[in-house]
Amino acid sequence: MKLNTRQQQSLMMGKLRRHQLIKASQRAVMTTHKDSYPHSYIYSLGGLGKTHNVIKSVEEQGVPFVTISGKNSDWAFALGLALIYYK
Repeated sequence: MKLNTRQQQSLMMGKLRRHQLIKASQRAVMTTHKDSYPHSYIYSLGGLGKTHNVIKSVEEQGVPFVTISGKNSDWAFALGLALIYYK
């Protein structure tokens, strides 16, 4: 399958964004400020690989974590956070 220039540029931009996400998740896990900022929320459009890449980085560092993933309403998101806090 031959891709046009715009499609090739889109693929390269996606690759760059995934690389940036991986590096950012690795820095976030290894940061010395994790005691000051113990919670993180990552949001972007679907398909970037957020769940996979962040979980991989967190597991490699042995940091305990909870994942809320997928399409959630604001109510479901808030309820999920409340349940995590309650546990």
